[in-house]
Amino acid sequence: MASALGKWVIERKLRLVTTRLKGVDAEIRELSEQSLTLRDDAADAQGDALIGGPSEAQSARDAQRHLEKATSRLVELNTESQQLRGKQDELLDQMGGGSW
Repeated sequence: MASALGKWVIERKLRLVTTRLKGVDAEIRELSEQSLTLRDDAADAQGDALIGGPSEAQSARDAQRHLEKATSRLVELNTESQQLRGKQDELLDQMGGGSW
C-alpha cells in the first residue's frame, strides 16, 4: 500500500511540474516574440532621440526600460524552466526506481 501511495504522490507532483513547465515554456515563446518588437522599438526610439528633442529622448529611455524588463523576465523564465526540467527528471527517475 505504501508503494502505491508513493507512486500516486510522485505522479501528482510530476503532473504539477509538467503543467507549470508547459506554462513557463509558453510564456517564454510569447515573450521572446514580443522582445523582438521591443528591441526594434528601442532601436528606432534611440535613432529618433539622436535627432529629436527631450520627448524623443524620454521615449527612447522608456523603450529601453521595457526591453530590459522583458529581457530580465526571460532570464527568470529560462531559469525556472531549467529548474522544472531538473525536477521533472528527478521525479521520472523516482518513478523508474520504484517497485510498483
